[in-house]
Amino acid sequence: MEDSDNEVATETITEQFANVKGKVKGSHPTEYGDRTFESELITDFQGTTDSTTGPQLFKKFKNLFGSAKAKKDSKEQLGLDIAKNSRIDSRDVKMNYLMNKAASSKANAIEELQGELNHRRIVDAIFSKFANDLELNVSQEVNENIQFECLRNSVNHYKLQCQNFSEYTLKYVKYLSAGCKRFSEEFVKSTIDSICIN
Repeated sequence: MEDSDNEVATETITEQFANVKGKVKGSHPTEYGDRTFESELITDFQGTTDSTTGPQLFKKFKNLFGSAKAKKDSKEQLGLDIAKNSRIDSRDVKMNYLMNKAASSKANAIEELQGELNHRRIVDAIFSKFANDLELNVSQEVNENIQFECLRNSVNHYKLQCQNFSEYTLKYVKYLSAGCKRFSEEFVKSTIDSICIN
């Protein structure tokens, strides 16, 4: 969205993706789906190419919300600035929050942190065994030819047989996707069963 806010009327979807990918730290921007319209301008989907309308709307918006922004508490603004410049992986936001909360030495905060650590150990063990059993090398996987039906059903099966997905568990969807590319849906599900039920 910040890139779109720069109001570059000649930027294509491909150019915007490349610009954003070069600026992102702690995450991995990825393209999915139909890519036949990548050469089209961003302004075909967001905003306008009209040189007078864009600045006029921006000016109205700025006037309308400018006074509200000026009233922001400096403590809140400092928090927003810190969050904006944060380089915490999105999957680790909860862990970071719990670690900061536990630093307050409150018993329930430490228990929450311990619960998250235990959850992560379980998830890591499940998917480590899954990758080992299926002899997967997910670091070489390409986000193409995804078997979406198998993937969706495998995720649902994991939720049923193992545990619900969390922010942290999402990082392992690529393991299920890799399994679905190489094996049948039934085999992926039976592997999940052998890990979580047994």
